[in-house]
Amino acid sequence: LPEASKFLADRDYVGAITILMCERKYSNKNDVWTLMALAYASFHSGDYKKALDTYDELIKRHDYDWNVHLFKACCYYALNQYKDAKKECKKAEDEGEVDEALLNRLQLHLAHKMMDEENIMHYHSKLTNTVED
Repeated sequence: LPEASKFLADRDYVGAITILMCERKYSNKNDVWTLMALAYASFHSGDYKKALDTYDELIKRHDYDWNVHLFKACCYYALNQYKDAKKECKKAEDEGEVDEALLNRLQLHLAHKMMDEENIMHYHSKLTNTVED
């Protein structure tokens, strides 16, 4: 979907969501890329519930990326649902190969929010010299 890609590149998440939802409704586009782009745009526009629902839809498929659990954890974190975020981190950690740096950063933030001093130090020690960290 070149139109949606342009909106995403321009960080026009509402425009991307509009295009993607029209594609889903009128062209029955439910491929992985469309769903991932819709979830991404929903998250970045602040609609964490819609992003969660879209990630859940992806998980029902057999060809989804295990990072979806991390992305769900980010949504739960944004919704202040730290226990649910921690559960999704555990699934991501246990089930497949995921973005270890994102997982570590998220677990560090969760440990901080849950006042888990031991894990704060553990995850902090795993930070690197990258811009994200």
